[in-house]
Parts: sequence; structure tokens; C-alpha cells
Amino acid sequence: MDSLNGRNASDYQLAGVLSNIISEKGGDTDSHGNGATGLAGWRGSRAINLPSDIGGQAHKLMVELYDNPNSTDWHHGGKGSGYMSARDAHQSFRNATSVGSATNAMTRGYVRPPASEYEKRKKLAELIYKYTEK
Repeated sequence: MDSLNGRNASDYQLAGVLSNIISEKGGDTDSHGNGATGLAGWRGSRAINLPSDIGGQAHKLMVELYDNPNSTDWHHGGKGSGYMSARDAHQSFRNATSVGSATNAMTRGYVRPPASEYEKRKKLAELIYKYTEK
């Protein structure tokens, strides 16, 4: 929360980020047992030199979400995602005008879970948004 607040995250972005962290492994910084690890379920080259502590992982996540639109950690989201490029997905997250748009951009363009997760994460984000003090 402090990292998000420090980046002046919108309430929409806050809900989308928390929804994805909770859905990945509830904020666990260790291996997920399926090849993914950490707060955002990083895999492969994205998980190399990943800090083991929650502060270090939160910092990595904030840098990639807010400071580095050209990072290879962003992706166009695949066929049907609505994003033409990784930069487009990143900008959609940064300029989100709803919980759904923020969550969709982070889910499809950054975390990239199986498609079966998209709607679940959006619904969780909507609940987080609804019950988060503003």
C-alpha cells in the first residue's frame, strides 16, 4: 500500500494491483510451485535476481508498473486483449478510468495468467475498490 500510495496510484490501479497480488499467491514472496514466484508470479527471465523480501519485490513491481513502460515485463496481452503493444498495455494501466480497465491492463499486459483468471481478478478488484476507504 505504501508503495502504491508513494506512486500516487489511483484507486482503480490500487484495486487492480491488489487483486493480482492476492490472486497470484496471496502476497507470498516464495515459489508458487508451478514455475512462478513472488508477488506477481514472475517466471523465467522476469524472476532472475528477484529479491526474496516483500519490500524488494514491491519495489521491483512498482518500478515495472510505473517507471518503465519499455520494460520487457509488459506485453501486448495476446490476441483479443485490445492492446496493440506492450506500451499500449502499460499506458492503459497508467491512464485507467475504471477498476476494470486498470485490472485488465495489469492482468493481461503484466501478470499474464491463464485467460480463465481474467474475470475472477476483475471481480475481486471491484470488491476491493468497493470496500477500500477513499
